[in-house]
Amino acid sequence: PLKYPNSYDNTNSKLRLEFIFEEARSGMFVITLYEARDLRIVDPINRQDPYVEIQLSKNYIKQSKVIKNGKSNPYFNNEEIILWVDQNNWINDLYMYVLDNEYGHDKPIGFTHFCLLPYMNSRPEDAQQDIFDLFYYEKINRYDETQSEEIPKGELVFKITYLPAGKLTILIDKAKGLQFPPDYKPSSNTDVTRLDAYASLSIEGKAVNMLKRTPVDKDGGNDPIWHSEVEFDIVDQYIAVLEVYHQGINGADILLGYCEFSLLQVFRNGHIDFWIALKQNKAKGGFIEIGNVYIDCKFSGLSGIAYPQYRPDVDSFDDTVRKILPDKSKETILEDDDQDQVINARKPIDTIPTEEDYANMKKPSEKSELPTEKPDIETEFTEDEIKAAFNFIDLNHNNFIGASEIRHILICMGELITDEEIDMMISMVDLDGDGQVSYKEFYTLVVTPNPEKVDLHKQIQKSIDDELLQEKLAVAGRTAGLDLKQYQRQKELSLKELKKKLLLTFINDNDITYKHLYDSYIRYLELDINTDRFNNRINFITFCTILNIEKINEYLKLFKLFDNEDINTIDFREFILSTLNFISIDKDIRIKFSFQMFDEYLNGTIDRKDIEEILKGNHMISVASVQRKVDTIMKHIQNTTEQIITLNEFVIIAKKFPNILFPTIGINTSMSNSMKNISL
Repeated sequence: PLKYPNSYDNTNSKLRLEFIFEEARSGMFVITLYEARDLRIVDPINRQDPYVEIQLSKNYIKQSKVIKNGKSNPYFNNEEIILWVDQNNWINDLYMYVLDNEYGHDKPIGFTHFCLLPYMNSRPEDAQQDIFDLFYYEKINRYDETQSEEIPKGELVFKITYLPAGKLTILIDKAKGLQFPPDYKPSSNTDVTRLDAYASLSIEGKAVNMLKRTPVDKDGGNDPIWHSEVEFDIVDQYIAVLEVYHQGINGADILLGYCEFSLLQVFRNGHIDFWIALKQNKAKGGFIEIGNVYIDCKFSGLSGIAYPQYRPDVDSFDDTVRKILPDKSKETILEDDDQDQVINARKPIDTIPTEEDYANMKKPSEKSELPTEKPDIETEFTEDEIKAAFNFIDLNHNNFIGASEIRHILICMGELITDEEIDMMISMVDLDGDGQVSYKEFYTLVVTPNPEKVDLHKQIQKSIDDELLQEKLAVAGRTAGLDLKQYQRQKELSLKELKKKLLLTFINDNDITYKHLYDSYIRYLELDINTDRFNNRINFITFCTILNIEKINEYLKLFKLFDNEDINTIDFREFILSTLNFISIDKDIRIKFSFQMFDEYLNGTIDRKDIEEILKGNHMISVASVQRKVDTIMKHIQNTTEQIITLNEFVIIAKKFPNILFPTIGINTSMSNSMKNISL
């Protein structure tokens, strides 16, 4: 009821009020731009090139692509613009400006603005298309700049999807066995024995990069204790990078070690804790494991929301599968101060050394080599049982176990696995290097006692050290007994990672699709075979022309990575094959396109040399490194005399040996999506 002024008496009038609480939450906004309608024309010759500028604060601005000659009705092709919103910027209205791209000064066409708070109380699946009126300012008094009014003209069609953040809490507890790098040279006024360590944890997403660090444990030595808890808002992030530094004088901090770990186990279990080994780079290449850090991770997210979000190529987990663990104090046994906690929480599958492993590291290894034949040792499985297990995993019955089969079996068992981890598993067991696991290799793994033990890691590391030493001797001219196979493989893997990094940048910068590559290949075929593409090779100028890209230094670096012979030309087909690893393409289309590129005479056949080139491009390694894979393929063709393969045979081989012909390297391929559908 309403009261009279200056009185406690009620009137006969009543005012009905409604209060609505809308919670402001951190998260990520995905703005999908569809089109603009009936824009005002600001270009005097009616050649308007509109684009959208989105501004959440003075320094937080994102832009869409320019729509050439879009005029008054540009179509933005469902372009997605990503924004990160937190407690610092949600209070600002979101402004969306439509501008005409002009040389020197872009002209405003129209704008709209609104509050993001209502969207923060909606779920991602409820996002709908919105149509907002656009306005522009028109002066009321031409002599007074401050007098103007908003005039409506045009509409902007878009969708706003809000992805709420979950809460990740990481306790960086302590470390042990930290050491300075071997090449560290302290200054004269530095105490060599003093080690002041702190940890830095970074988590990167598509919209935001976050960095948190612990306090410095002053003079904590090789075994510092931080017991520092850091929190992160998580939407699409799923990889964490941990770095441990020694706080140096005048800000010259020394990197003691680093590691990277997946957060997917935390999203699935809700809580994990573990020791993780730190890596330290070696002066001559490679790395060694020195020191370990104890980490405790907890995660909670909104009900019904699967994390990580906005990552279609990665498995995600909601609260229906996330474990809610009992009170940790009831499951923790505290020993003496010098001993570690014993925690009964479910552990992730990894190869992190245990306390027993560290004790065994100090003892000489009884046996340093893996058995090559059936070992004369007792195992808990009979040979028939091992064979039955192999056949069970060999889903396509080709007498080999590939990456897709390992992933499928582990997913069915409820275990999370990434493509990189599968490749690592295969490489650890794959003795002949054909990219698959044969029965003999599987048998060797099963009957080898404790294959995950640290002494195996030490043996591998020792082998790497020996190869690097031999390389050093080779440089010095002492080449007797030199075998650079391991050294060359390491170098090739580094080159492959660099190719992957630059290819992803190239694809994102230019929105490369299969159609773009196919059109470029058609332009490549139109080149003069005797001049512009002699021996199927092109120079950098031609490369940029047929791809319709700018001739910039970054693309020149990418080009040179494919110039295997250092003659300033590349095989464009190899470049296309490598790029196809990282774009979305139907598997059958990719198989046929790969075949057709090397069927130069259009007679429906390719030969062994063509297979070598296809594998070289797909695996992004040298011809010498794919020979075993080529041998495996050639054993399964009909015309073994002439070594010729038809398209039909090529399709069958691609399906029979998917990991050999088309390895899982990219992060957004149809093949990886298919595997995800199978697992679901």
